[in-house]
Amino acid sequence: MENYNGVNDYIRFGKGGELASNRKEEQELGMLCLHILQSCLGYINTLMMQDTLALPE
Repeated sequence: MENYNGVNDYIRFGKGGELASNRKEEQELGMLCLHILQSCLGYINTLMMQDTLALPE
């Protein structure tokens, strides 16, 4: 959970870490989009680590 919060701060999602809307549907969509973005960042990190570890040095 700490990493999740750290990524939220890094991405600066919302205003001061809070969702910009009071509507439940928009908040849910925003959180789902943030989750997808975090998953993509984790996947890209994994691919970059694999490339680095595959180098012969």
